[in-house]
Amino acid sequence: MRKIILRLLPLMLVLAMAGCALQGSRQAADSAGIEGPCVYYVSDISQGLVSAPCEISSQGEDAIRDVFHTLRLGEFTDGHPAVPEAVVLEHTAWQADSLVVYLEGEYPEIGTQEEAFCRAALVLSLLSVSDVDSVIIHVNGIPLTDRYGRESGSLSRRDFLMDLQEKHVESRTVTLTLYFGAEGGSRLAAESVGTEIRADRQPEAVALEMLLKGPLNKSHIATIPAGTEILGVSLRDRICYVNVSEALRNGETLVPDRLMIYSIVNTLCALQNVDKVQITVNGVADISFSDGLTINAPLEADFSLVEESAGEP
Repeated sequence: MRKIILRLLPLMLVLAMAGCALQGSRQAADSAGIEGPCVYYVSDISQGLVSAPCEISSQGEDAIRDVFHTLRLGEFTDGHPAVPEAVVLEHTAWQADSLVVYLEGEYPEIGTQEEAFCRAALVLSLLSVSDVDSVIIHVNGIPLTDRYGRESGSLSRRDFLMDLQEKHVESRTVTLTLYFGAEGGSRLAAESVGTEIRADRQPEAVALEMLLKGPLNKSHIATIPAGTEILGVSLRDRICYVNVSEALRNGETLVPDRLMIYSIVNTLCALQNVDKVQITVNGVADISFSDGLTINAPLEADFSLVEESAGEP
């Protein structure tokens, strides 16, 4: 689940002087209301990304290069480019419906706010060009990664939609303990992962999303079947209620069902406010898995399944 955490304020249409002709008056808006190509830059006023519509006469790769040129070198009256001048576009290619851009130069350090703005501005601006549905970024010959070293892959508007629609919300840095399959697949292994959680987000949901993404340790094994979706997460009386899609029951994993289920339970029970976890699949709890495991009642953590070197959180 690729989700990049950006501190973006609501987008505004702004009058700017850039490498393309800008038009329109200053007004509150987001990019969904802008027709045609636009560019995103960092506002010196709001310290967030803002967008400006622009007119270009070029098409195809020339249009992409014109937009990228403005991203790097545009002169904005109330802000500055989100893409550093030292980053250049070497060439582009197509991979299915995704535009692949090959960048060279001094790209911002992964995990910084500068890089988050650069990534978002680049993707959202190129998505505004006709026929571009998603963007894959390579930097100095290597696929772009997130702060955990995972390849970002194909990025589309939905990867930034929450940040574009919502006002700035404070976040805090926390350390989550996630449980994946240990090497060999017969036990669970713990991974401690630091992440930022927005004040308006549930730590339980964030922990599940990171569990679904899979382990950082290459010797560990993903426990949740590919394609599993989180349909709902709620907390009541220290019981975390988790509703997931059918892929949890029907998908393939490299670990036994018991480890799959308890990777979820142990991960959530590692949070201070969770004592038990009730899992449902499409709202149904009366489900049996292998080894006689049932999920028709809330489950407590079972840290006896965790390899000794990991221990309890």
